[in-house]
Amino acid sequence: RSTLFPYTTLFRSLASKCLPEGVWLFPFQFISLMLLLFHQVRWAIVPGLVTILVAKVVCAGLLICDGFLRHRQLCTKDTRLGRCDEGFNSIRTLQMLAWVRPFQDHIMAARAEELHVQKLRLWMSKMVAAIDYTLPALVTLVTLGFYVVHHGRELKASLVLPVIGLITSLVGPFGQFQLWANQYLVWRSAYAR
Repeated sequence: RSTLFPYTTLFRSLASKCLPEGVWLFPFQFISLMLLLFHQVRWAIVPGLVTILVAKVVCAGLLICDGFLRHRQLCTKDTRLGRCDEGFNSIRTLQMLAWVRPFQDHIMAARAEELHVQKLRLWMSKMVAAIDYTLPALVTLVTLGFYVVHHGRELKASLVLPVIGLITSLVGPFGQFQLWANQYLVWRSAYAR
């Protein structure tokens, strides 16, 4: 055992409480993968990196819209449940005055709005998943396409296979940003109470 053992344990515990573990690994992964890709395809990695950044910005925008829609969905659910509660509490009055059908239509309109918002949220989450699923192939296509057009060379398997593996490894850590942002927001909301 070294004399630094208590300090490294203390540092790890402090780091794990402040930020998720992957945040510390990301710069090392990113720099090493960029150096390896630059060694293989030179400046053709820049359009691939721009593609990753644009796709992740689009995903972030979709997730932000999903957050606003989550709030809207909860509001519409509250409205519908409030109308249902009002109908249950005054069912005899509604039946006596023959207002059951209009009140039921009122509740169903709130339910239709709730389902519409839920469908939009589902679309947002599926689009983020689709972009994340197709991103490695898209980045590979952009990078190798730029390499062929810019350098005018033919692709060989000895170049393509390592580049595909490196690009897949490069896209992976970028997918963690959404998880880290969510963990931070949960942590912040928990300590804000």
